[in-house]
Amino acid sequence: MGKDYKYYVSLDDKIISEEPIEGEATLEIIATPENVEEIKEYMHKDESKDEHVGERYEEDLKKLFQLIYDLGTKETKNSLDKMIK
Repeated sequence: MGKDYKYYVSLDDKIISEEPIEGEATLEIIATPENVEEIKEYMHKDESKDEHVGERYEEDLKKLFQLIYDLGTKETKNSLDKMIK
């Protein structure tokens, strides 16, 4: 398993960067490169290929948010908690 690094996630633009993203609402996570690849897979899934688009998309979105929450810094967890409420 790889070493943990700080990454910045922009859900709006589906970007993960090692540098802060200027002008973007970003979430900080502490993750391995493997974690980042998993997040990217969820962010870039092509939901148009499945007849159960709504169900699958919603499930993938929940997994994406949970993964970001689990890897998130305290500030990220607070931000996500506010989004959900």
